[in-house]
Amino acid sequence: MPVGGFNDDVRYRGRRFHVQTEFGLRGTRRIVTLLYEGGAILHSEQLRCGGSAEAEGAAADLSGLMEERHRALIRALSSGELDELLEAASPVAVAAEPGTQAPAFGAGVVTEVRLDEWLVAHLAAG
Repeated sequence: MPVGGFNDDVRYRGRRFHVQTEFGLRGTRRIVTLLYEGGAILHSEQLRCGGSAEAEGAAADLSGLMEERHRALIRALSSGELDELLEAASPVAVAAEPGTQAPAFGAGVVTEVRLDEWLVAHLAAG
């Protein structure tokens, strides 16, 4: 029985984050939980898993453990436990000052190449 993943968007202090939990990312036997903002990974947590996830019981246990890890990161984010990390990892202020406008999405990005242009060039180089 294959094990899926978990994905949630979380709003916190006027910012939008994405939490993603997967099993076996890049062929490893690990549960990986990632915290994203604007496509950038701000934080990751990994838990190495043993045994086979193919058995039905093991898959159910693994899915429960994945969900537990996923929810724990969401709770840590929402409770402020990651505020120091967020301030250090992101160029966007944790909260915009009253009466000011938050930076535009993608502000501070180094490249001006659009994703589709980069992808075509990358595939052509191939």
